[in-house]
Amino acid sequence: MPRIGYVSAVSGSAWIVVSYCYHPGDVADRDMLGVHRDPEQLTVGQLDTLESTSLGWAATLDFGRHLAESRQRHANQPSEIWNDAVGMTFLEPYGLYDPSRPEAFTWTDQTALDIRSRVPSLNSVPLRVVSRSSYRPYPIIHATLNWPEDEPNPLATNRVGFEFAPLGIGTPSALTLGSPRHPTHRVGGGFIEPCGFGSDLPKARPTSNGLVSVDVPQQPFSLADAVGASSAFSTPGRDLRVYPHTTYWPVDRAGHAAPGLATCEAFSDGGDSENYGLIALLRRRVRAIVVFINSAWPLSLEYEPSRWPEDTPESAPPHRALDPFLPPLFGAPNPSFRHNQVFDRADFASVIEGLQTAKRRGGTVLTITTHRVRSNTWWGLEGGWDVRVCWVYNEHVERWSVRLPQKIRGSIDDGQPPRPIGPVAYFPHFLTQGQNPGGLIRLTPIQVNLLAHLSCWNVVDNQNQLRQFLETK
Repeated sequence: MPRIGYVSAVSGSAWIVVSYCYHPGDVADRDMLGVHRDPEQLTVGQLDTLESTSLGWAATLDFGRHLAESRQRHANQPSEIWNDAVGMTFLEPYGLYDPSRPEAFTWTDQTALDIRSRVPSLNSVPLRVVSRSSYRPYPIIHATLNWPEDEPNPLATNRVGFEFAPLGIGTPSALTLGSPRHPTHRVGGGFIEPCGFGSDLPKARPTSNGLVSVDVPQQPFSLADAVGASSAFSTPGRDLRVYPHTTYWPVDRAGHAAPGLATCEAFSDGGDSENYGLIALLRRRVRAIVVFINSAWPLSLEYEPSRWPEDTPESAPPHRALDPFLPPLFGAPNPSFRHNQVFDRADFASVIEGLQTAKRRGGTVLTITTHRVRSNTWWGLEGGWDVRVCWVYNEHVERWSVRLPQKIRGSIDDGQPPRPIGPVAYFPHFLTQGQNPGGLIRLTPIQVNLLAHLSCWNVVDNQNQLRQFLETK
């Protein structure tokens, strides 16, 4: 882990990244992450057991029940429902959520001391800092700012990538958004410390060092607010009124808060704008990035990437040839991700062919490629430099599977399309919603453990290659 500077998380991965980075207890990493076992060492009994100290434990809890309870508590505050349910399910088990005592968050003890020295009123507000037990990368959690809220066509809604990080929240590009039914709307242009996010406009101009001061919001922006916004996935009808909302104001080109423009903005799943958290790392000029494509869509071996990616309207397996969030990074036309090109179109085939070759060989579906980064004003990205990317695709791995005990391997075989049945149906491409009857996004211990062991094996089996890759300068 000390080789890794950032961990960039979107949607469901934000739940586990925040718990990992901010876990307040004295639980050892091994107890949080689990013990690595070779596939032949696994048993059904082990897979069916999950300790409450595990970061996978929260995925087995009843989110649907918490969501129903939250609807009752916040009947008159619909935009509070989702964050509350997410906090109860995914953060409260690890001591990171208490609705009766909201917490702000920052990076380290030192940054907390600095904030309190500048803002004495925060002395009475808990400030959560990252775990002190062992090294943690800098976490970046991603959501999507949506405007306007009343746009009947979701594809016509402006979707702007938004970051929640320990030292700053916002988006760097100063954008003027358009809508046929509204005047133009300005967003972006800078960042604000988390303890100030949700504030009204600054009352004074910037100081000589370019900083402005704001009044602390009455309700601190919490980790639950961050991961709730990051994971607020699409609902039937997509009524943005029930999505997380926060007061927000843009920064103009001179570095000043634009007067009169503090508005209550709607935030939704980070995957509504970019599902890998990759572009934020490119913006920081990170030169070696491991992208885990934790997809519900298998990678087709029949697809020919040289024909250029076809964007089909189907949204459920097995209709797509590959994960739909990947092609737009190379310029594939997609109305949902029309601003996301950061690599040359010609690079796409080498990525897909590399992943397909790895899949045919039966090992981890992994390939390493080098790309020239393209400038992207929408995302505030400056191009003209090279990045190495290690793409790791969530996929069936024959070399791992054949080593499993027969009973476990048989369950995996029974769970494959076109008629998936049994306790691990669809493995490893579990459904994002409705994997198990009666559970909105609830998994079983066997499902959590089996997927975790496969993902762990993918890293351990390629550890020498990954270590060398992460030393890229």
